[in-house]
Amino acid sequence: MNRVGLELVKFWLNGEGQSPDPQRLLEQFLIQYRWHTDLARKEGISSRLAESVQEYNKNFSNTINTWKNKLEKSIADCQTRDDRNAIYEKLSKEFREQFRKTQPGETENSRGIWLTKLQQVCPTLTKELQTNIDDYITRLLVPSEPHFSIRSTRDGLDALQHELHNYQRNLQEEIANFGGMRRLEDLEKKWRDAEQILQDIEQKAALPFLSNKNSQAQTEAKRVLREVCELIKHNFQLGVLQESLQIVDILQKHVQSRDSQVAAFNSLVENLKSGYEKQEKDLQQLNFDEMSGEAIFDNEDIERCLQTMLPKDDLRRQFVLATSSITEPTGRGQSLASFIDRERTTQQQLQKEIDVNVDSLFASRGISIVNSVIKRFMQNYSLAARSTRLAQIMQEAQPLLNLNLSDPYFCDDPAKSSKLVGFKDTDELEVRQFKILLGQDLGVHSSVFKSTQADDEILFVNEYAGFPIRLISSLERMRNPYLREQNSSTSFLHNDYRASFPDIIPPDAKKMEELEDIFYPCLALMLLEKNQENQKLEFQYYDALQDCYYTACLSTEWNQALEELANHRGMTETLKKLLDGAIANITHQPVLWQNNYLPKLRQFVEQVKNLSPDNSNYPYKTAVYTPPGGNDPTTKEGIINRFWRKMEECFKTFQNQTLALNGSIKSKKDNSEEVVVVNFHVDVEDNRAQRRAELERLKQDLSDDIITQNEYENLRKEILSKYPL
Repeated sequence: MNRVGLELVKFWLNGEGQSPDPQRLLEQFLIQYRWHTDLARKEGISSRLAESVQEYNKNFSNTINTWKNKLEKSIADCQTRDDRNAIYEKLSKEFREQFRKTQPGETENSRGIWLTKLQQVCPTLTKELQTNIDDYITRLLVPSEPHFSIRSTRDGLDALQHELHNYQRNLQEEIANFGGMRRLEDLEKKWRDAEQILQDIEQKAALPFLSNKNSQAQTEAKRVLREVCELIKHNFQLGVLQESLQIVDILQKHVQSRDSQVAAFNSLVENLKSGYEKQEKDLQQLNFDEMSGEAIFDNEDIERCLQTMLPKDDLRRQFVLATSSITEPTGRGQSLASFIDRERTTQQQLQKEIDVNVDSLFASRGISIVNSVIKRFMQNYSLAARSTRLAQIMQEAQPLLNLNLSDPYFCDDPAKSSKLVGFKDTDELEVRQFKILLGQDLGVHSSVFKSTQADDEILFVNEYAGFPIRLISSLERMRNPYLREQNSSTSFLHNDYRASFPDIIPPDAKKMEELEDIFYPCLALMLLEKNQENQKLEFQYYDALQDCYYTACLSTEWNQALEELANHRGMTETLKKLLDGAIANITHQPVLWQNNYLPKLRQFVEQVKNLSPDNSNYPYKTAVYTPPGGNDPTTKEGIINRFWRKMEECFKTFQNQTLALNGSIKSKKDNSEEVVVVNFHVDVEDNRAQRRAELERLKQDLSDDIITQNEYENLRKEILSKYPL
């Protein structure tokens, strides 16, 4: 099929090898579309433009000749002086009226009606001529046409472009020779001169019955009429030439555009041809190297197939048929022009269309000629070499990366992988031998055999279920250079410095769960603040070595933030202290839970519930919060749900202890008059941690000049009394 595709694109490029004369192609075009009635003079565009302008179903030439003949008849009918005076007045009026129809002007009000009609009809004629060019291209790209080929089309367009260039030059010369438009002043001068001559004739003395004044006046009137007609025609003809020049300029650009499109399509088809040639060489090399599990074809097979599918005496008809099957779905008939102006026609798209149609038309013709892949394999390898070669081919279906199946957390269950060997199963001797080769020599169980319809391929497929990425051997060594570059100040791992990429090996699942129980409650209780400038989550991070605080930043992408915490133990410990401190405050002042922290927790839950699917944190929505009422027993309790339940149980226990203690005190008061002093247990270690945290924060505020020394002393006393030891 590759060879058929190659021959087809060669046919598109060069036809059957014919090379028509571009000048002859051009002449056929000019005659067929009536661009020129006389190929020697080649004034077709100007003539068609002049003929297209009409008034009362008459073109300019007919109209002006009719007008002239009518005036000449009126002049010839003059007999007396009164008749002559009347015709003089009529000529003066008619000349001005008719001349105004061709006088130049920038606007329709000042421009003559004939020149305005010229401008109005130009777009229609231009469109018609452009359509002629497009039809010309379309016809040259129809495979059944005798001059079909992309090369002939390009030659024809080059000839047409040259023709338009010559036409443009001729028009420019004619316009220059015309010497510009005639104005009303030119008409007035000509009429004044003629009027003076007519007056001289009338004033000339003559004998009665012997005077020839009438004849002289008629001759002079006809002369000035002819000259005025020439003035009017001059303007119209010059207008025709000027508009024709604009049309030719537009046509030149149109031809250039189409020529560029055809050239681009030519390059695309040339690339297709190169691709098919390369693919043919690759297939031949595969046959030579015997490294493919596909059918191994002899050159004899290839030539026989080609002759069967493309007989020499029927070659053109087969190419026309193949091309039609490719082009007709576009709705443009058989012409390849459908690919020229089709938007974004790519080499891959066109090759796919060619391959699909070539396969559907020609594949069945070669089935009876070429042996199946199993037969060819069994013929090309000896009995001793078959198992070795087939084992090599089967090895290519194995994973490219070695998997460490001895990982302690990996259960190598048979259901986690699937294997199949697909081939066309028939009762032929070679097929039976092939199955014996697979089963007895290579140990492939018959249960993995799958029957297919194609006898030109054998499929070896190994499928694996999802597995942890750590099973890929040597991945740890691949990870270390990446981490070094990631932590280097001069590294350049990727282009987008704003994006954070997770580690290729995520932290341990148990560790991540511990981090989640710290991070998400802190996020919910607003112990992490979002910086609107850098869009980071921030909190104060204490560096014990330098005894100072730093502002720690975490990504707003939860998964990335957790990995950052996993890689920075100090940040995790600080965040845990913040959470423990908040819980301690709530324990000592339960009112804070209802009035402060619980509303924040509920607000965070609403934010999680309203995450949009395009949000980067959306995949972790159900892990953070699980709505009540779910029936899925496999759904794990949300992190925030778990934290809320823990806090509620804590307060419930605290309230029960308080109620029991209050009841005991009241009972003792009722039974005796003794004064009972209740000593509440004070958690010294917890108070010590809280006091230390508060004092360190207070010191930082003092060093940052946030508070004065007096304020520091007062606040210090309050902290000492608030957290007794």
